Amino acid sequence: ISYVDADQRYVLVNREFETFHGKDREQIIGRQMKNVMGNRNYGKIESHVQNALAGHSGRIELTFDFKDDVKKLFEVNYVPETDPKGNINGCYLLAIDITEKKISENNQKQILTSIQQGEKIAKLGFFERNWQTGEGVWSDGFFNLLGIYEDRKVLQHEGFLKFIHPDDFERVKMHIESTLKNHQEMNITFKLIQKNGTTIHVHGIASNLYDNDGNPLLTRGTFQNITHTISIEKKIRKALKEKEIMLKEIHHRVKNNLQLISSMLGLQEKYIVDPHDLSCFKDSKLRIKSMATVHEKLYKSEDFTNINLMKLISELIHEVKQDYSMVIDNITVAVSGHDINLEIDAAIP
Repeated sequence: ISYVDADQRYVLVNREFETFHGKDREQIIGRQMKNVMGNRNYGKIESHVQNALAGHSGRIELTFDFKDDVKKLFEVNYVPETDPKGNINGCYLLAIDITEKKISENNQKQILTSIQQGEKIAKLGFFERNWQTGEGVWSDGFFNLLGIYEDRKVLQHEGFLKFIHPDDFERVKMHIESTLKNHQEMNITFKLIQKNGTTIHVHGIASNLYDNDGNPLLTRGTFQNITHTISIEKKIRKALKEKEIMLKEIHHRVKNNLQLISSMLGLQEKYIVDPHDLSCFKDSKLRIKSMATVHEKLYKSEDFTNINLMKLISELIHEVKQDYSMVIDNITVAVSGHDINLEIDAAIP
């Protein structure tokens, strides 16, 4: 705080003023402002002091230079001092150091900007609901989710519920009530209808705060637009389904062709007389049958990469038994082992 007369000479200063300028009171009182402040700092405030001595009050923000290249931002209020006759005798100057405050404000603005940019990139919206007062806080990203770009008034909980798709309304309402009652986190995917009528898919996550009696106080959480993700998942599922159908058809046709070859070999073996040649012929026919069996099991299976070894062995032994039933009677087969899955390349003999 300082007071200067009409000639801009210091008449009164407080201790903080002395500290800021690094001068004792004796070095300040009676001296003109420019001699105490220095030409550079005085040049920044000169016109405002002249304005005060002309009878006007005001408030400004000025940056002053100090020793060691230190700069500080001040809020300066100036008020003229008049005598009973209306003559201006001087003016009072009140300077408040707002450097840290301004830095904090700028940091908060940067953080808010970063949050808003993050919300925009992630298509995310933050909300907070006070269950005691019924009031809510909704971020810009949340309003964007709802398609509200103008008239962003305070949105009440009931107002938000109106944007939920009718197909999901009861499910979402019950989920909210259940999580509040059971002290659980909200985690749900549902559809919203934006202001322009567009339907989007959102995923909501929220946590609750309670008082000592277990009554809900506050809910904080986020909603994210996952419409694009849902669309991609549908395309992937469709592509996988088409691939599954194609693979089943391929295995089915391969199995039919192998069975046809096996049948042709079965017809041809009737004309083979030599026992050794007949044994080799039967062995080849059984190999083809086993390959056909593998492909048959694959097109009937949900897994196209692995096959159960025990089931495959049981079916192949059954084929061998049938093939030799005309030669050897009363064949009894017992198969025991563990369920082992083999890759298709290892399963085909």
